[in-house]
Amino acid sequence: MKLGLELGSGPYAYALAGMDDVTKKPFRWICLDKTDFSETYEHADIAFVQHDVCYELPFRDDYFDIAWTHHAMEHLPHIQPRVYTDSNYRGPQDFLIFVMNEVWRVLRPGADFHVIVPWREHSNAWRSPTHYRFFGLELWYTFDYSHKNAIGNHGEWGLHSKWAIVGNKIIDGCHSYAILKALQWESPTEARERHGRCLPPTGYQYAGRKIEGVTCV
Repeated sequence: MKLGLELGSGPYAYALAGMDDVTKKPFRWICLDKTDFSETYEHADIAFVQHDVCYELPFRDDYFDIAWTHHAMEHLPHIQPRVYTDSNYRGPQDFLIFVMNEVWRVLRPGADFHVIVPWREHSNAWRSPTHYRFFGLELWYTFDYSHKNAIGNHGEWGLHSKWAIVGNKIIDGCHSYAILKALQWESPTEARERHGRCLPPTGYQYAGRKIEGVTCV
């Protein structure tokens, strides 16, 4: 069965919302959040994993067939918190870059990453002190491998993941909705060897936890 990942799912997973173009497909969903919402999902056909995205996602390379995140990316501080707390950390300083690298790592080549965030031009984007980032269409285009920033700035930013933008629009007048396709002319293993300590090591495991119907190692 194909696997789907939802990042920052909170108590009401987007995967539970019945999105016709996604959830009708035969995906087995794993929802991930820093806060423990496991009781919310115990009666749903969705597995929940409690995990802080400051750290590498607890799944092996090339694991998921699709990824979603809905109203989560705007809550990422600009600086990866481990920059201040972990003297051994050698990854990207920007938290969004770190998360994008990790999502790319766990997606199979050709898989899509759906991102929905508040649009910066709508007042909802500014209504919470926990919103650290403000998104327009321009930002997502800079992640595209063919963008003018790809040659120089991607390396400087620590963005080793490769993406193609296949969708990027404003929906319902207040949300930015981007779809990024994971490209892989360089595998996570090859990228890990080339970038050295900038990538986490292999051997991902979620603290030995077993999820019914899913192998997480």
